[in-house]
Amino acid sequence: GTDVAIKTPRVETQECSLRALLTTVQELRILRRLRHPNIVLFFGAVIDINVPAVLLVSELLTGSTLENFITTTDLSKVQKWSLLLGV
Repeated sequence: GTDVAIKTPRVETQECSLRALLTTVQELRILRRLRHPNIVLFFGAVIDINVPAVLLVSELLTGSTLENFITTTDLSKVQKWSLLLGV
């Protein structure tokens, strides 16, 4: 099998729950069409009826985040922008 990452919304109140659902649905609309070698592969979504929530399933990556890499490596501004625009 393939290791996956599951993104779950953080919900504290009923109002946050609706906002989180709308944000997740918008992200789902974008991710299902997005294919790029520098972006994590999106596999699909699952509806958790116990919460209720929409969970996003993608490939699991290990290591540093792009933000951490950009801020902690000794790169010129041109190199940083080149990396960022390559995404």
